[in-house]
Amino acid sequence: LMNDKNLINTDAGKSVFGVLLFQDIAAIPLIIVIGLIAPVVGAADFNGYKAVAAVVAVIVVGRYLIRYLLRWIAQTGSRELFVGFALLLVIGIMELMISVGVSAGLGAFLAGVLLASSEYRHELEADLDPFRGLFLGLFFITIGSSMDIPLLLSEWPRILALLAAYMLLKLVLLYAVASMVRIESRERMTFALLLGQGGEFAFVVGAMAVQGQLFTATQGAWLNLIVALSLAISPLLIKLFDALQRRRQANQPAAEMDSDMHHSPVIIAGAGRFGQIVGRLLWSAGFKSTILDHDSSIIETLRKFGYKVYFGDAARLDLLEIAGAKFAKILVVAVDEREMGLKIIGLAQQHFPHLRIVARAFDVPHYYELRKLGVEVAEREMFEGSLKLGRECLQMMGMHAYEAREFINVFRDKNYELLSRNETIRDDKDFVKLVRQNREELERQMQIEVSHPKPTQ
Repeated sequence: LMNDKNLINTDAGKSVFGVLLFQDIAAIPLIIVIGLIAPVVGAADFNGYKAVAAVVAVIVVGRYLIRYLLRWIAQTGSRELFVGFALLLVIGIMELMISVGVSAGLGAFLAGVLLASSEYRHELEADLDPFRGLFLGLFFITIGSSMDIPLLLSEWPRILALLAAYMLLKLVLLYAVASMVRIESRERMTFALLLGQGGEFAFVVGAMAVQGQLFTATQGAWLNLIVALSLAISPLLIKLFDALQRRRQANQPAAEMDSDMHHSPVIIAGAGRFGQIVGRLLWSAGFKSTILDHDSSIIETLRKFGYKVYFGDAARLDLLEIAGAKFAKILVVAVDEREMGLKIIGLAQQHFPHLRIVARAFDVPHYYELRKLGVEVAEREMFEGSLKLGRECLQMMGMHAYEAREFINVFRDKNYELLSRNETIRDDKDFVKLVRQNREELERQMQIEVSHPKPTQ
């Protein structure tokens, strides 16, 4: 949800992501404790000391033995052996935990920790990645098939009342936490809604509690229903909240942003390093600009220095209208995400055709894509800075400062000439072929410049 709504880099998004990570970490000691104090029902001769000894033995012995086994497997170069060994390790440790009366879930987590602590964890992660989606889907299918639908149909008033109380309590507490950690007031409800549902580890912990007779089967069924319903209703609540926000912004545009925004001749989408420099340059020349960004931390930092930066996603039509796109002359697209930039350009061309668009290009293919869309000016973000750095390197190698400057100027002109010449190429093979030819042509021309330098002044 946060990826789809471009919230990952916002203040609230970072906080939500941190909480989600902490929840995953916190689930591990919960599972360990439940596995120790509530062993699997029916396990013969359960003994707490044996269980603890088994856990310690797995951690100590496995930490050193697994490293040598993984090293041997790596020397064989077999990816299948990596996958097979990882799954065999998980199953083996699970069986060991079950034999001493401890939950299989605890064994799976221990195996995961041991694999993650090795220097081959990235290789294992890549090899096991195809299984992750399959097992995750299987996990939720299993949870869904275990829902007690007759209980839901017979006790739906009480279940819905508990669900409402559960989510309301979480929303209130999360909103209070957001206030305490000083999340922006406009983002606190988003923070609360994104974390308002129950976590998937509730199913794991609840199932272990039922197996260990900490919960009855009926209590476990109630817990599963409430958590599952909270997961289902959470995206709907977020969509409802977004709709209410858009409606409020449409009805009260002046309350959201300052009135002088409508008179800014330039709108800059993105207050990152690229957009900041453009904005400062325009500001220094006496031209006001409206800067939009969805990262509240950047906004607050720039406002401290006197710049007028506003919170908002420039990929939304309503916010572009509120920012004064009908009255502006130039739209500078300087966002950090390639796809978002293309979306902003599409919206602007469709609804505000009078705007002249200047865009940040990440690389040559992106430059051609922007030009294909009709963008008047597209600048590769690293090009000019790289030229200046190269000029300094030439001077360090003994070239005169004037010669280095002229060399860089010729290089720039030739580069833009070749870039413009190949703008119509669309086929990847032809593009690669032309790039190689252009590089060789550019090298020949630059060698001529070096061998026949202009007289210094």
